[in-house]
Amino acid sequence: QKRVLTEEELLVSFVHGISPVFSSYGAKLDVEYGGMSYSGTLRLIRDSVIWISVGKFGFEGARLMLKRDNVLFLNKINREYFVGGYDFLYGLMGFRVNFDMVQALLLGEDFSDFDTTGFRIEPKGDVVNIIFNSRVNLKDSSRFAKLNQQLFFNKKLKWIERNYVEVVGSKNKLDVYYSSYLPLGGYNFPKNMNIVAFSGKTLKATIRFEKQKLNEKFDFPFSIPKGYDLIK
Repeated sequence: QKRVLTEEELLVSFVHGISPVFSSYGAKLDVEYGGMSYSGTLRLIRDSVIWISVGKFGFEGARLMLKRDNVLFLNKINREYFVGGYDFLYGLMGFRVNFDMVQALLLGEDFSDFDTTGFRIEPKGDVVNIIFNSRVNLKDSSRFAKLNQQLFFNKKLKWIERNYVEVVGSKNKLDVYYSSYLPLGGYNFPKNMNIVAFSGKTLKATIRFEKQKLNEKFDFPFSIPKGYDLIK
């Protein structure tokens, strides 16, 4: 006989299962990083491709394309490029990530590949703090570090307000705040993200999403000009 889930288990299952159903998503970006402001574009094919272009004064400075198995990066300012695996993002994030984790952060979702056991819940009004200790990647536990993770979920508004991650056995951490969401296509998509990452040094960024679009046809141009140096 199947065991009946507790109220807390049902809540965690709901939060873990938040996953907007769409084929494509796009948005204009306003990015603040390092005391500077940048504009950009995000294009995403669900579970397949993430494409980001960032620049200033109408000139593109960098382009990033993430596929399930590889990362492509173009730095037009320094005339350099990278083609390879997700280790490229390790230095920025402070821990190993895959496509699904990056997609989840952009969409305000939980990490789908990680287990949902060994949690405790601390209620704080409309917001509940779901605390995981030593959370394991079920698909590849040998390559991905265990995570101490806290998800702050607003039960009334039904969205994640904060995703705080510490890497077990290190000082590396990532803290993402979602201050507002936009209802779109029956789901909520982040409008504002404040990111603080620590991996030897602290990185801070704010991303605002505007002019969001669902299920439109997008192009994902990516070519490496001649004369660019490979980032090793």
